[in-house]
Amino acid sequence: MISIEKMKRIFNSVNDRGYEATARIENLTHNTVSDYIRRYKQYMNETVLSDNPTITLFDIETDFMKNATWGLWKQNIHIGQILESWSMICWAAEDLLTGEKNSGAVTPEESLLRNDEAITFKLWNLMDKSDVIIAHNLLKFDRKKMNTCFLKYGLGQPSPYQMIDTLQIARSNFSFPSNKLDYLAQELGHPMKHDTGFKLWRECDGVDAIEETEIMTMGDKIIKTTTYNKNIIETAIEKMDLYCQNDVSVLKNVYLDIRGWDKRHPNLAGYGESNDGKCCICRSTNLVPATTDYRTPVSVYKTYTCQNCGTHNHSRFAEKRSKQLLRGCAR
Repeated sequence: MISIEKMKRIFNSVNDRGYEATARIENLTHNTVSDYIRRYKQYMNETVLSDNPTITLFDIETDFMKNATWGLWKQNIHIGQILESWSMICWAAEDLLTGEKNSGAVTPEESLLRNDEAITFKLWNLMDKSDVIIAHNLLKFDRKKMNTCFLKYGLGQPSPYQMIDTLQIARSNFSFPSNKLDYLAQELGHPMKHDTGFKLWRECDGVDAIEETEIMTMGDKIIKTTTYNKNIIETAIEKMDLYCQNDVSVLKNVYLDIRGWDKRHPNLAGYGESNDGKCCICRSTNLVPATTDYRTPVSVYKTYTCQNCGTHNHSRFAEKRSKQLLRGCAR
């Protein structure tokens, strides 16, 4: 049985020192500390509905894998040929409603070791506080990458959140020649992504920062020493961080333009205690009656168009419902 005193102590420690320090002092895993926090909040009845949801736009940049191959084309890579797996170089995020920005990037030393533990902890804390997360190719890339890091470091799952993938919105509703984020921004008249090349990734990894390699033999041991130019790696990581932050700005512009077309968008009007008469996507109250009603096979609903994002919203209650109306059998 967990005592209230211990939950309170850990809760106060997290507020004062943060998750990482608390976990180290209490000799607990990050996931266990999070569990204590949730239980204490539940005990103190502090889970109060916020008037505004926390909507996080974010992007992740990862390092490349290193594999051993004997060719360039049609290579079937065996797991024994994986020399080094990918790791996270940096991430960037912005709160859609407040504009608050966050980011995390590895140090040159962490990059050489492919140690992304520190920035993973920071990203987990951000996801744990988010009600909705937004990214381009979120479902197949960003979410899976960050979940892999969370699992690797024993963090467990963040608190539940809803997801919006701008790539899925573009594919489902439009027919652009390309659904890449950069192309969508260009077509919609917004600033585009920063121009980079693979060299930037090579510099972040240290491949293009090697100054000297020495090999020494000491008895039955061979020692290989590699000297890196720290400034090259540091500058490359800074550029990558700025590149990632700009991607979030591009993402925000594209999302705001296409969100009104998303038929699977989370209903943001449901957040907060007062949610009557708000747009289901942007929560604006600037709604006007639409030209036509929304119809299902048996009911008719009053429809309203949002003047802010263009979304069509309909009432939860039917205006008309005929008991005599027939419809086809499902089977």
